[in-house]
Amino acid sequence: MKNITPLRETGFAGTFYASSIASLRKSISEMLESAVVTAAQNTGTAYVAPHAGYKYSGKIAAATYKSISLNKQVDKNTTFVIICPNHIGLGSDVSVSMANWRTPFGDVINDTELSEEICKYSGIEPDEIAHIDEHSIEVQLPFLKHIAPNSKACFVCMMDQGIDACRLLESAISESSNRLGRKVIIIASSDMDHYEPESVALRKDFELFRHITQIEPDEFNLSVEKVKNSICGYGPITTAMLFSKRKGCKKGEIICYGNSGTETGNRKSVVSYASIVFH
Repeated sequence: MKNITPLRETGFAGTFYASSIASLRKSISEMLESAVVTAAQNTGTAYVAPHAGYKYSGKIAAATYKSISLNKQVDKNTTFVIICPNHIGLGSDVSVSMANWRTPFGDVINDTELSEEICKYSGIEPDEIAHIDEHSIEVQLPFLKHIAPNSKACFVCMMDQGIDACRLLESAISESSNRLGRKVIIIASSDMDHYEPESVALRKDFELFRHITQIEPDEFNLSVEKVKNSICGYGPITTAMLFSKRKGCKKGEIICYGNSGTETGNRKSVVSYASIVFH
């Protein structure tokens, strides 16, 4: 009997983003249209996109996906490895989904061959539990499905975001994709500083941006605790930086930066967001 690939159903349509296909397509199209991306930002090997509700971070996420859509190295044979932090505290230290993922625009197909290859590395597990109630990959997928409807993806959730776990995951992705002859783009899903005054978030984020723009993954990972920045996806970003550095990238660039205060009007307690490309 043929094995049937499991399906991870949508869990956040109607809350983080519109559940109506027409409304969602319209909002994404408008955000992509208004996003400003320079020609120099259209050649990335890895990206960072926020994962809050589209009302708050959608315009910044759109800058990431516009950059990807303009990247001439991306085609139907590209596999997107989407890495998120574990907000819910369930599952393995590094959990890889083996499911296809449903979106209002149709399913994002899992590159199961690459997913299985990545899981051959000790410390990385095939695990759906970490993904069931985790929003930070799901909110990326309507954007991805919109700009690259036929692409495949791998879905990775990091409970352990320390530098050793990041090095392990990056090696697994790089070596596995090389063995299989895959063209890979990493998307790190992360918001920046959480629930502090806008001026504090700005200062703390720019402490981290110094290392991001120079592609200094070790210094970046260690600085999160040092500057007490509550960034949630520093492990995915570190992994993206390690991958980019291996690929010969020389710098990271902030495409777009902002915070929730733009929408709420509350500048005393914001969540900040960044669109980043490594090229």
